[in-house]
Amino acid sequence: MRRHFGFLSLVTLGVAAAQSPFDVAGDHYQRVFENDWVQVTRVVYGPYGKALLHDHPDRPTIYVYTTDGGSIRFSHADGRVIERKPVKAGGIRLSAGGAEKHSVESLSAIPSEYLRIEIKAEPFDRPERDVRLDPESHAPNTAVNKVQFESRQLRIVRVAGHAVARTYKPGEVVWAPGETRPEDAMNLEDQPIEQVRVELKLSPISSAGPGAFRPSCKPRAAISDM
Repeated sequence: MRRHFGFLSLVTLGVAAAQSPFDVAGDHYQRVFENDWVQVTRVVYGPYGKALLHDHPDRPTIYVYTTDGGSIRFSHADGRVIERKPVKAGGIRLSAGGAEKHSVESLSAIPSEYLRIEIKAEPFDRPERDVRLDPESHAPNTAVNKVQFESRQLRIVRVAGHAVARTYKPGEVVWAPGETRPEDAMNLEDQPIEQVRVELKLSPISSAGPGAFRPSCKPRAAISDM
């Protein structure tokens, strides 16, 4: 009696899992706030600090530099090497975003701290080029409420000089409902302080779904950066 045997060969293909910066570079990346609209991460690199290879998702991102910072090198998994030039406290950059996998190395003895505000709401008209907003100097006790950038989906406002009922720590992140007025969220102390307000005009993905756009929805994320 002839027996027939069949063989099935299974090949398992390994797919590299995304490496969260909070897991592999937790000394440098701290999630400070997240909801359906945004994820805010505080990034800190000390003198000559290094971070292992990690991933960032494909999201438009606003960078707010809360301190002066030296040069930083980003070595991408695809071979690209990008060197960030020194930055000044109060500077802002709006990036179109894109999925990234890179390691990071500070090239300076100057420590660097900044915030990454990743926009999760959709749809979003990504800028063709990064939008860079320089820090500004204001005379003490001068009221400032200046729109520095605006599109149909977000507004970036620099606010200073209001004296009202709350104090803020430098670098603090606050999520405020759309009806909150800027003068309701500033400094009462004698020390000058400045805020960067990011006003979103989009609905969150979880409640609206891709393709939804509701200009009436305007939550604000206020950031004390000085």
